[in-house]
Amino acid sequence: MPAFVISPWAHRGAVVHTRYDQYSAIRTIELILGLRPLSLNDSLAAPMYDAFDTSPDVEGTRYTAVRPDQPLEPNLPVRRMPHSRRRSRSTARTRSPRR
Repeated sequence: MPAFVISPWAHRGAVVHTRYDQYSAIRTIELILGLRPLSLNDSLAAPMYDAFDTSPDVEGTRYTAVRPDQPLEPNLPVRRMPHSRRRSRSTARTRSPRR
């Protein structure tokens, strides 16, 4: 399973050739969170030890967020229906239901 590992604990610039699958990702998350395996498949999966380091590289993972140029709130005019096109309650009561 091709994957990018983006984390302060990831090996920086490393290319890992170990075969992992989706169960390996689930198994790694279970190990990090201290959870028991959900099934036999993820309990037998290889954890992604080769992709992580034991000490974080916090300075190497800092970034500056890019602010968007366009406004984030929609600035669209609100269109309302004219009063004559709205159904009144009296016409709603007089009509018979369709069958």
